[in-house]
Amino acid sequence: MSYSQQLKRPPKVSTAVKLLYTGLGVGIIRAIIEILFYREKIPAGFVLMVSFFMWIFMGLIIYRISTGHNWARITFLVLFTLGSLSYIQTIFLRLNDEPILVLIGLVAVVIEAIALLLLFQRNSSLWFMAMKDYRSTSLDNCLSHRDAI
Repeated sequence: MSYSQQLKRPPKVSTAVKLLYTGLGVGIIRAIIEILFYREKIPAGFVLMVSFFMWIFMGLIIYRISTGHNWARITFLVLFTLGSLSYIQTIFLRLNDEPILVLIGLVAVVIEAIALLLLFQRNSSLWFMAMKDYRSTSLDNCLSHRDAI
């Protein structure tokens, strides 16, 4: 496989990125539904503010995954794991009262789990490593060119 082929994003990574953005969209829809239907139980302004910053942060992480940054892939995995563990408690607490929100949340979890499976397959991992090598080589070339001047 040529170097330029190694740098081409594998289809599984492209699919995973689309799934992650879809999962983010499902999360946004879920938050809007929660605010609209349960505003007497929760302060909408606070939820919107926290959600907005979370959506921006997750969008940036997904973008970095799409550009081949391995740290972003690992960060998303850690955040997904922690979020999924806490979501198990939410399922049991809210299933009887808010089944639609629980179902929407489960859809997002499944979408993100599938995306992570795609991101950690062999071809995907090789691409992340190739991108890391490419960035470090490019930086080395820039630094050596600067030193020559």
